[in-house]
This record gives sequence, C-alpha cells and structure tokens, in this order.
Amino acid sequence: MLQTLKLIFSTDKSRISMIDSHKDVIIKLKFIGTFQEGEKIDIKNLQIETNNIFTPIKRLIQGDGRETTYSFLNSVIDRSFEIIYAYSKSEKVGERLMCKSIVDDMYKAIKGLNNIQKTYKDDKHFYCNIEMLIDTINYKIADVKDKFPDIFKVEGKKS
Repeated sequence: MLQTLKLIFSTDKSRISMIDSHKDVIIKLKFIGTFQEGEKIDIKNLQIETNNIFTPIKRLIQGDGRETTYSFLNSVIDRSFEIIYAYSKSEKVGERLMCKSIVDDMYKAIKGLNNIQKTYKDDKHFYCNIEMLIDTINYKIADVKDKFPDIFKVEGKKS
C-alpha cells in the first residue's frame, strides 16, 4: 500500500526507479511459472534443486522447507498484485502493458503452483495452502479485469 502511495505522488525520475525495482518481483513471478512436477525450489538461490541423496540435508541446512517455500510464493504473488494495482490506471502505455504482462505471468504461475501441488500431494495441509493461493490469484485477477478493463485492451509490439 505504501508503495502504491509513493507511486501516485512520485516524479517521473523516481517512478522509473521504482519500475526498475519491481523487476525482481516480476522475475520471481516468471520463475514460479516454470515449476514442473517433482521439482523442489532453492529459494535462496532461485533455482530448481537437483534431486539426489544430499538434497534433503541441504534443504534442511538452508532452511528451504515447505513453510519457506509457501512464504516466498505468497509474498511474490502479493507484491505482483501490488504492482498491478499501482500501475493499472497509468496514462503510460508501457506501464499498462507491464500490468497486462504480469497478469499473463500469473496464469503461468498458476500452472507452476499446480505442479508444486502434485509434488507435495501427500502433504494435505501444504496442498490446501497452495490451492488457496491459486484461488486467491483467480479472485484477484477477476477483480483486476473488472476494475481495470483497459489494461487488457493495450497492445504492444512483440519482438
């Protein structure tokens, strides 16, 4: 919320700086969308863990458990929606295109989250947490489409 207020009252130069700072969140969102069934995530290094006999020990030492994974996923999704809400009313086509792109990445993230569910299907609590996260994404996307339909009409050049 504070980020949104800063964006509303910021100058063009500070606004560009804030857009650059959002790249990290957008990259993490794109990363979530790449998850395949059976993969475990190294949150610290933002990479997929190799699955061998040392993986559980490494994950234990680094603190990369399901709680940490869920916290990471939830944080990235929340921050991504903050960015959408901050830029969705912008007069700048590029900022509205960014919002549209983030929504597209959200749909890909849902696929990645579905794969995480398959990976942890035996842990019903974690499975349900991911299910609720997916539901929340869908609810918020519906809200964005209702409140800001113009961002879905913006067309940009694809290279």
